[in-house]
Amino acid sequence: MAILRVHGPFTWTRPIGENAFEPGEEHAWFVRGFTLSMVYQASAHPRQDQTVQQLAVLSLSTTYEHTGGPLLNFVVRNVGPSAVFSYRLFVTGVEP
Repeated sequence: MAILRVHGPFTWTRPIGENAFEPGEEHAWFVRGFTLSMVYQASAHPRQDQTVQQLAVLSLSTTYEHTGGPLLNFVVRNVGPSAVFSYRLFVTGVEP
């Protein structure tokens, strides 16, 4: 039976005095520390500050080195009509 593992939340919050995560902007993420034999998915969830907020996780890829687990690379893009001030990110892995 497969085992589902959820890692996170990893959180991005607007730094004080700086702009929010505006529509069309992207954040690059690099996360490691996972088991070798997993199938991965990432999801991003905005804090509900506006009426409509939409985030998309794009370009998920894995990089493997000679030793250790994989490095996950992906982009979170604000695809909605309004700014995002904070969001949570989860990485889910399924072990066969």
